[in-house]
Amino acid sequence: MLNIRYLAGHSVTPLDDPRAHLQLAAEIAGLHFYRIPDTLPRFYLVPSVHVSRGLDETFSYLARPDFDPAHEAVVEANELPPPGPLGNGAVTVERYSANQVALKIVADARSFLASSEPLYPGWTAPVNGQPVRLYMTNGAFRGIWLKPGVNQVMMTYWPQGFLIWAAVSVASLALVSAGLVLGGSRVK
Repeated sequence: MLNIRYLAGHSVTPLDDPRAHLQLAAEIAGLHFYRIPDTLPRFYLVPSVHVSRGLDETFSYLARPDFDPAHEAVVEANELPPPGPLGNGAVTVERYSANQVALKIVADARSFLASSEPLYPGWTAPVNGQPVRLYMTNGAFRGIWLKPGVNQVMMTYWPQGFLIWAAVSVASLALVSAGLVLGGSRVK
């Protein structure tokens, strides 16, 4: 679910376990490099959603041997009824940077966009210019409900309290600088 193509480790277990679906790509100086053949994209539509009522239920469901993140997302939400089958479509990443992601999604029906991007406080994601809720998906990631048709999604990160903490930092720097200047002129 993290969109990681390779893993490295010193241990041969449990990564060499056939259930891990990893392929040994190289072994160099005792370090094992594994290729993950079925890496998910960063953003993708899932055909099914399991609604979870909280973190414990989410991680319990994710641990099931039959859970497949390519076909189902676990969405934490108390107010959602269990949804039926979801639509399919195409996801295009139009722009990707550290604090802004622009996506174009064309969906044939109501859909759910899952991602391998963490859901930190401060992320917003208007769809077609309208604010929508980001859902905790698969225990750590961002997810969004989409309507049929063309959906322009602009995910933007602006940390909560950033301006307050920036002001505190500037004020602290000013006080320390003033203290050094004034205190340094008294020492002779």
